Amino acid sequence: MSTDGDKQDWWQHELPAVERELKTWLLKRLPQRMADHDDLVNETLLCVSQWITNHRNVPEGWFTGQVSKKERNSFYRLARVILRRRIADLYRLDTRDWGQLMRVEKLQMDDLPSKGASAEHRILLRRMLKITAGVLATLKPEDRDLIAISSIGSSGAHALGARERQRLRRARKKIARAIISELGDSVSELLSSE
Repeated sequence: MSTDGDKQDWWQHELPAVERELKTWLLKRLPQRMADHDDLVNETLLCVSQWITNHRNVPEGWFTGQVSKKERNSFYRLARVILRRRIADLYRLDTRDWGQLMRVEKLQMDDLPSKGASAEHRILLRRMLKITAGVLATLKPEDRDLIAISSIGSSGAHALGARERQRLRRARKKIARAIISELGDSVSELLSSE
């Protein structure tokens, strides 16, 4: 932090520009959750501020204003990573809350996708959804983050590294194994017969 009471550090002065960039990013990639945009951005900016004040390895330029292009990009990348984690938290909380509050068995048949599908098919989808929500609640937070971020489906999201792709594949396989374990091998056959 700056020693002068009136003077802001470079990173503090840069926060309004970061805020604009994050809002633009959210409008392009998460328009269906506009009601959550302000909260996501505010939480992100708070976390950026806390991260900078609590870490020792912050580039000196972030305080002095002598910022290289690499350091500037690093600052903005930090904000985007934190925003993605807040989005993942939002989806994870939605899933957890849904799993705790919603009784899948009591859902109306008409509320499920697959219009015109047989009752058997809709019941199967309902059971698969319940199993998926249960497995998501048991995954490691970083694996849930990967699933949440990959489910956003934005072309602008950072490319996953080899380790992240492997973790994502394992998490998806865990969900598939749980579904097959609970419902049997005939699940795929039943779904494809509709």
